[in-house]
Amino acid sequence: MLAKSAGEGGDDFDDEALNTYRCGYLFKTGSSNRFWRRRWFVFDDDVLRYYKEKDDKEPAGVIMLADMISIAAREDPAGAKQFFFELQSCVGRTYELAADNLTQMLDWLNFLKVIIDSTVLAHSKHCPFIPLRS
Repeated sequence: MLAKSAGEGGDDFDDEALNTYRCGYLFKTGSSNRFWRRRWFVFDDDVLRYYKEKDDKEPAGVIMLADMISIAAREDPAGAKQFFFELQSCVGRTYELAADNLTQMLDWLNFLKVIIDSTVLAHSKHCPFIPLRS
């Protein structure tokens, strides 16, 4: 389940805050280490940070969403994860992620797609075009 930030009253939700902050667990593979690792992801200020543990202070890595050109649900080529999706950057890096269930995957896909779509046009001059897989 994606956590959402509460307003100052604790029970009220601020629509603007909901659109600028999301967090939750996802599985991620590394660029060289192909093992799936469960990571705590936090979206804030157009950056997706991930942590080894939820309480860690320093992120294990950062995904700059301004560099992403696509996000899509796919079949895991290795068949290890059912709720698999990919983020593709303008420099050719592909981030492989997976959620625990369909609802979580769709929540992340929908949320991140809005962010990515809004930055693709703004940054298209700075990123070389990479054809999307069909």
